[in-house]
Amino acid sequence: ITWKNFEGSETINAEAFKGTIILTKPGTYYFYVTNWSSSGEDCELGLYVVVPGDTTPEPVYLPAVARAIPTPSKVYVNGQLTEFEAYGINGYNYFKLRDLAKVVSGTEKNFEVTWDNEKKTINLVSNQPYTEVGGELAKGDGTEKKAKINTSVIYKDGEVVQLAAYTINGNNYFKLRDVAQAFNIGITWDGATSTIGVDT
Repeated sequence: ITWKNFEGSETINAEAFKGTIILTKPGTYYFYVTNWSSSGEDCELGLYVVVPGDTTPEPVYLPAVARAIPTPSKVYVNGQLTEFEAYGINGYNYFKLRDLAKVVSGTEKNFEVTWDNEKKTINLVSNQPYTEVGGELAKGDGTEKKAKINTSVIYKDGEVVQLAAYTINGNNYFKLRDVAQAFNIGITWDGATSTIGVDT
């Protein structure tokens, strides 16, 4: 069983846990339960619990596991055709977070992405050039993937933010429009040509 609030996450063995979890701090908590059986069948369950209070952010509700279908859309960044490994999940376009940070780096809408391994948090910093870690804008294999909900706490400029995110093959994918809104990046969609425009 893994649960998180906006200060971090904690994992316990359900067989060893026989007590009660008391949630006293206002916020949205996400409980993620996974069970693997000896028969090879596994079960996954996600549950949100909201503790009311003045500091309770608006929760984001996502299926714990979803199909990630490679998007056939063409993407133009500031007018230049750019290849992304992007997926359609539940009707929305999801892009690798570090890919987005890379393509807008050096523009007035650039942002940095860092990972705090100790706290298991993703940190987004406005108005900072992106530092590459390798693997950005790598091509996908064009096959459907299984996406698991990202349970990391996400900070933007030091404040907790609610952004829809999934993990696919160890990389974090965010809803394109959420990231665009967070950093005031223009997004357009041309249905006739299946073209996405990203304008900084």
